Amino acid sequence: MEKPSLSVVLINLDISMRMKYIILSLFLNVNSLFASSFEEPSLDEKIGSLIWIGFPGTKPEEESVIQVRSLIDDKKISGIILFRHNIESPSGLETLIRFLQAPGLIISIDQEGGLVQRLRASNGFKDFPSEKEVGQGSLEDAKTIYTDMAQMVHSNRVNCVLAPVVDVDQDPICSVIGGLKRSFGEDPLIVSTYAKSFIDAMDEHNILTSLKHFPGHGSAYGDTHEGIVDITHTWNREKELMPYRNLIGSCSAKTTIMTAHLVHKELDEVYPSTLSKNILTGLLRGELGFRGGIVTDDLHMDAILKNYSFEKSTILALKAGATFLLYSNNPLAAKGYDEFQINTMLPNDVIHLVKNQILGGDTELASAVEEQWQISKMIRESL
Repeated sequence: MEKPSLSVVLINLDISMRMKYIILSLFLNVNSLFASSFEEPSLDEKIGSLIWIGFPGTKPEEESVIQVRSLIDDKKISGIILFRHNIESPSGLETLIRFLQAPGLIISIDQEGGLVQRLRASNGFKDFPSEKEVGQGSLEDAKTIYTDMAQMVHSNRVNCVLAPVVDVDQDPICSVIGGLKRSFGEDPLIVSTYAKSFIDAMDEHNILTSLKHFPGHGSAYGDTHEGIVDITHTWNREKELMPYRNLIGSCSAKTTIMTAHLVHKELDEVYPSTLSKNILTGLLRGELGFRGGIVTDDLHMDAILKNYSFEKSTILALKAGATFLLYSNNPLAAKGYDEFQINTMLPNDVIHLVKNQILGGDTELASAVEEQWQISKMIRESL
């Protein structure tokens, strides 16, 4: 058998070496790609992942909308909330969301049905019955209603509905819950069952939900849009916690819980639930075992603005165990606070405040941000 010439050997060796080089290069490039994909976020980005913002405007060319887009691009927020003033029509909403949409961005609305629904017939969508009306009908009807609602929400590119209300009606009735037909009823089992129908319909369409208002607003005499409300002597522990006990174990990571700005002095002598570590970490995460995302009710409501500075409420909410800080920038929420000003770029102030306090040695705050960033990440990756 004739031996190959030296030139043939060198050519084959050259080809072999080049192939090895190509394979090694591909391997290194893939590793580099994975490394960049899983790179640890900066502290600024971790704090930004905990912020939701509201804003004025309906069109991409408006300054406030451009500002929000810049916050999204810079990873200074993880979510937005849309109100009726943002939604003129289905086509207008589509244009707005297409401009703002980004991977992992939470786009939220209040869509309970009845008096509280941002997508409604008057702006080109469809009206749905209140929870009170749904709770008086059959469970099959509820499933049909909420599947229809979920399809509408999903088709309009919204991926988070701040509902259902799981407050239990009490006697006397709460003016802003039962008085507005926002509760499924007086029986906590009925509330749990119909709320689960709502959650399941949204979950099937990959839409986040939020049980509200923890630890229970059904017995409150006042309105937290106007100030802090004390439920110490009206709250019924067994009835008002039952929907949370029933639902927490059966819901996916797409189910969050929204806090209420309510004071219960036997649960926390000093702070309302939104700012209370005893209530959010002790009761909700500890006793009830909730491991998902906790959304603050609007930190621009009078109950907070009239009693706490921006700095104090932000830090307290994070240390209490909140995952998402919600700032609506909605004057209607702060109508009793004369000094309120819309500030679309508020997330910059939140990040600056929290970062400086952590770098100043606040280890409790650093741990809170790290823990809640992990929960935020898990939720946003589920979208």
